Amino acid sequence: MEETKTAAEPSAPYGLGRMLQDTVTAPLWPRAVFTALGDSPVPSYGIMIANLLAFCAAAYAAALFQAGAALPGLLPKDPLSLALALAAAMALTVPFSFIAAGALHTFMLLCGGQGDFQRSYQALSLLSLAAALEAILVSFDPLWLLPWLLAAFLAAAAARTLHRAPVLRTAVVFALLAAFGAGGQWWARQRLMPLIQTARVFSAASTAVEAAAPLAPPMAAPA
Repeated sequence: MEETKTAAEPSAPYGLGRMLQDTVTAPLWPRAVFTALGDSPVPSYGIMIANLLAFCAAAYAAALFQAGAALPGLLPKDPLSLALALAAAMALTVPFSFIAAGALHTFMLLCGGQGDFQRSYQALSLLSLAAALEAILVSFDPLWLLPWLLAAFLAAAAARTLHRAPVLRTAVVFALLAAFGAGGQWWARQRLMPLIQTARVFSAASTAVEAAAPLAPPMAAPA
């Protein structure tokens, strides 16, 4: 009798859709998501950058909406100018993301991590959901603190799984980072809130003056 051989079907390549899904589900099942990713090859930079830009676009859109609601006179009115501002922010995000990944990689090494820079960029891209949540919750006290704590928690999970860092050392490093980051954000908010309130008063006064201004009389035709 002829022996039949069954070859294992190759797994589907890790694409943008899968990374978007992992970024959304990582806060719910961090250990399962990061462990699976740690046992798999690192995605290409193209996929990781596209994933990061998708969530950053949501963050920038939320920030523009909140800025327009808080300070109506701050943003341009026409959609083209808003689109150009969003495109400029997206273009600057790519080089800045490598700087941010370098900083994150430094913390991974402080934890005793063994992964390379590409693993740290993968972790940064997977943390991009926290940036979108921060832009949405920034005006709500004390909810603005939650995205930062979530980012520190997920970064610690990435250090343990993607970088194979020791658990205790990782917990100490990212607990300190979370505490300093939360304190820094609180200090910055205390300094910025008076400025924002003043800007709101001027914006409201400017809008009221424009609404109450009489229409200019039509120019008389030359004789």
